[in-house]
Amino acid sequence: MAPVQGDEIYELLGQRIANARELRGVKQADLSEAIGISRASLANIEAGRQRAYLHHVLEIARALSIDSLDKLVPVSIVAESAPTGKISFEVSGTKLSVEQRKLLAGVVSAIGKERDTIKDGD
Repeated sequence: MAPVQGDEIYELLGQRIANARELRGVKQADLSEAIGISRASLANIEAGRQRAYLHHVLEIARALSIDSLDKLVPVSIVAESAPTGKISFEVSGTKLSVEQRKLLAGVVSAIGKERDTIKDGD
């Protein structure tokens, strides 16, 4: 699989959010209200026209009862396009809830596992 170019990762994320929302029968207006953004912003995120903040992705996962962010974030693409060095995350300006930290830890773990798989396959 070729590395992701430009905003493709946001388009894929948006498609997954829209699919998960529709599968659960949730309206854009209801989900956007639950996570504290406008319906237009959610529509733009789903269409890949607007980048989603990590805390919004975490809130979307919570609101849709998604237990793992790998169901929303195209992890294999993130890992494949990541640099070969260490992956680090910095969160500033906000405190994450226990649930959000668990979801983020799952993403980091999945990225690490995917990177190891890619390295082993070379």
